[in-house]
Amino acid sequence: MPLIHPEDQPAMISMLNSAALSTGNSLYRLDVRFQTREGGYRWVSCQGQAIRERSGYPLSIIGKIVDIQDQKSKEERLIEKSSTDAMTGALNREATEARIEKRLSDDQKGFLFLLDIDNFKEINDTRGHMIGDQILIDLVQLLKSEFRQNDVIGRLGGDEFMVFMDQTQDPQAAIQKASHILNRLAVEKAGAFSVSIGIASAPLDGTTYDQLYDAADKAMYQAKRQGKNSYFLRKPRPEDSFEKSA
Repeated sequence: MPLIHPEDQPAMISMLNSAALSTGNSLYRLDVRFQTREGGYRWVSCQGQAIRERSGYPLSIIGKIVDIQDQKSKEERLIEKSSTDAMTGALNREATEARIEKRLSDDQKGFLFLLDIDNFKEINDTRGHMIGDQILIDLVQLLKSEFRQNDVIGRLGGDEFMVFMDQTQDPQAAIQKASHILNRLAVEKAGAFSVSIGIASAPLDGTTYDQLYDAADKAMYQAKRQGKNSYFLRKPRPEDSFEKSA
């Protein structure tokens, strides 16, 4: 058991218990991560069947372990490809929503950032779609460098992007991120484009994806009405107002 990845051990114990308690001759199968001599882990498929006395008492389990790391790696690449926006490398809309919902089910706190590129249609019309596409790519690269590796970064479509930063309820952390993004764009892109950012807080603004998306969308349009190139964050107070910053 110590050679099995800690996250997979409960499933292995459950399978062994099921095999021991069963009165039939079912064949059991489970994919787990098995530790190698080098200390890393490889996916293996464990298949086994209980050997019993005449009375039915389980004596042992006989079976085989097959290395399926290559198969798992191929499956993971296909899943990643199907969940990724081809142009920018961000998650696509469906994958973004699914991952945020999963995070919220595990821990209902964090901040949802909704970003929209200011005057993007005008950029496409006056500077061309190739420039517009490069701006989308540049923004995702900046977001990936700004946020943590485990934060969810997705493209919802067009010039609208979303980031979910979980495991925090500190408004200052969200404010600093939004402010830093605006400052970096102004400096690194020399004003070539700007974004408006709406921020929603969980659980203040909701505990589901739809609730947070709606709150962040309203905040983002507040940033637009303020004059763009800014962000809005809702204050954690009973008055239910917005805090605005540029």
